[in-house]
Amino acid sequence: MTEVNLAEMLAGTANILAFYIILFGGTILILIAVRPVDKIFVRLNRVHVTREQRLFVLNYIMIAGLIAVIVTTVVLAALKEFRGDYWFFMAFSFFSFFLGAIALGWLAPYVHFVKVGDYHVGNGILLLLGSALFGMCGVNLHDVLWCGTATDWFQNKVIGGYDLQGYFTFFQIADPTRWDYRVMGFYMIFQATIEVNAALLLFHKYFKIAETQAVATPRRRELFTYVLCLAASTLLGLVEFVFDSPWLFTDVQYYATLYIGIAAVACLFAIAGYSAIP
Repeated sequence: MTEVNLAEMLAGTANILAFYIILFGGTILILIAVRPVDKIFVRLNRVHVTREQRLFVLNYIMIAGLIAVIVTTVVLAALKEFRGDYWFFMAFSFFSFFLGAIALGWLAPYVHFVKVGDYHVGNGILLLLGSALFGMCGVNLHDVLWCGTATDWFQNKVIGGYDLQGYFTFFQIADPTRWDYRVMGFYMIFQATIEVNAALLLFHKYFKIAETQAVATPRRRELFTYVLCLAASTLLGLVEFVFDSPWLFTDVQYYATLYIGIAAVACLFAIAGYSAIP
């Protein structure tokens, strides 16, 4: 295997590297060292929603909505023969790589809310933010795999099209000849790392704040939550790689992965919310 030339691959992307370094450092600093952040969630916890309140019905509505989004995502992915149409592809991408991923992650907190029957708003926001990041981490793991296979594992320069336009334009790289899948895939490793670390810290902050409310959580159960969410995120990345690369698989492999894989991801997040999160 030819050695990957990082200097050549990342030439002219110092601004992207700086962005991710600042994002990573800033995220860690805010979630660990900035004490007022904890105080914000503690204050929000003064709002306590219980099953007896009408507002609690929103949790059932949200679960129904999440299931509808997940089903829509599966249907769009199943209609792979229509992806040549620009607007269909945009809808498929929006659901598959954003809305559907967040919906899967949000099964954990909303199943938790319904099972427990009450929640404090601050704690709820921590769980929602963390689980959304677990879902998006799966999306970016898919990006790493997709870009890796498209470039023979970052050895060959391959220029993308409008699917990379938004990303590179955001970083002021307007020249289409520089929209390299190798660069995108490499930096998605950074993005996925930031997301999973931020998600773990948000969940840990939830467990820490919950302890102050006399809801102590055994360390083993906290770790079980992390393992389930990380497993769900990783599996989501693998499943999304399959249904974003249909030409690499037979129809049987494709549809089996799509239906069984998404169901398995949903179950893992739901189990995390039902039996792992206290």
